[in-house]
Order: sequence, then structure tokens, then C-alpha cells
Amino acid sequence: MSSDGHYLWQKGDYDSMGQFLDSVNWVDIFSDCISVNDYYTAFGNVLSSVIAAYVPFVAAKKRHSVGFPLSAATKRLITQKKARWYK
Repeated sequence: MSSDGHYLWQKGDYDSMGQFLDSVNWVDIFSDCISVNDYYTAFGNVLSSVIAAYVPFVAAKKRHSVGFPLSAATKRLITQKKARWYK
């Protein structure tokens, strides 16, 4: 996943993740590995796919910015203007 959001770890389906990891044929996953880096990459790929499948990911909300900070008084005036506009 990209960094444009975050995982909701508390809502992950950890029982299903465990079942999936139990069912993985680790011998096949690691059969082509030669170096420690190969093992690390293979394990990381499996782990990444499990996380993507069983842990919800929420995209980051886009923030609209005017490019400079507004004072509380200015924000209040904008809110009042919008409220009057939609009456």
C-alpha cells in the first residue's frame, strides 16, 4: 500500500490471517531463496499480501488549504457567510 492512508490494525481479522499463514507452503515459498535477503523478501511478500487481504486500509482525506492560516474570527465569518448563503 502507498503511504496515502493508514491501516486500521484494531479491525484486522487476525484469526483468518493465522489460518492463511498456517496454510502457506513455506517450503515452496523459500525453495528458490539463496541468501538471507531472499528469505526476508519472500517472507515480506507473503506478509504484505496477508496484511492487504485482512487488515482494512483507509485512504487519507484530502485537505483543502488556502495556503495560509486563518484566524478564528475569519473562520467564524466564513461559517456565518456560508450559513446565510444556504438559507
